[in-house]
Amino acid sequence: MAAWQYKGARGLLKLPAPDDSAGTGELLPRFASTDGGLVIGSHADIGVLEPRETRVWRGPSAPHLVAGGAGHALEGAAAAGRDGRVVFGAGTSAGRRPWYWLADHDHAAFIDGAPAGTRFRIGGASADGNLLAGSLQKPAAGSGAESWETFVWTPFTGLVELRAPINGLEPEVAAWQDLAVLGVSADGRRVVIGDHPDSVNGGAGRLALLRLTPRNW
Repeated sequence: MAAWQYKGARGLLKLPAPDDSAGTGELLPRFASTDGGLVIGSHADIGVLEPRETRVWRGPSAPHLVAGGAGHALEGAAAAGRDGRVVFGAGTSAGRRPWYWLADHDHAAFIDGAPAGTRFRIGGASADGNLLAGSLQKPAAGSGAESWETFVWTPFTGLVELRAPINGLEPEVAAWQDLAVLGVSADGRRVVIGDHPDSVNGGAGRLALLRLTPRNW
């Protein structure tokens, strides 16, 4: 499957496949910088049991492979800053760890701060790429069930769960369980939360707006 981008008077331009591709791969663009100079997406060879690799296109050159420091392929690119120079995802060939990639770095870095084995779902990022928000599945404690909790991450605070500010909302909202981040405002100060798609209430359609300030999370 071919991928393309549109550039004004130049019309449609075909995005090149990776140099190491078998030629039968599927290219899936996900994000583009505001000036169109960077395109972020994924590539997978059809019929090959390999992860869907995250790739970055710069102009007509073959796409750059985004990998972890140990060489693990990174999957699940799910959010990016407005200029495309910060990309977030949650998935690697070695497990579902959240990661971020900076355009001037060869390798991505991993986001730590959650128990081993935690699953992540990326909900969105601020326009400048300085705030990431999403949900994480906390392992069951004792005889309890696993649960999804929301979080934010910045390079200054690390990963912080949002249960405390959520508990400060109306009692009905504070009682919600299995939450997901469904959107983030451009300035990173507002986060839309709701029922996680994988929860028993996934079809309920409940939404709440959480305003973040430095003192409440």
